[in-house]
Amino acid sequence: MKSLPNEIRVVLFDVGGVLVELSGLAMLLSWLKNRITPEQALTFVRFGVWVQLVVL
Repeated sequence: MKSLPNEIRVVLFDVGGVLVELSGLAMLLSWLKNRITPEQALTFVRFGVWVQLVVL
């Protein structure tokens, strides 16, 4: 089956940290190449749409 360009094919939850091991804010900032401040990162983590979707 051919998928459309904007079609979501997979939603993956790595709750146990098997695929990606998160080790805090420093890791997140390094992934983002320090393009945002620590305060912006915390706001994103606390109030981001993806968090709201998971909590619902």
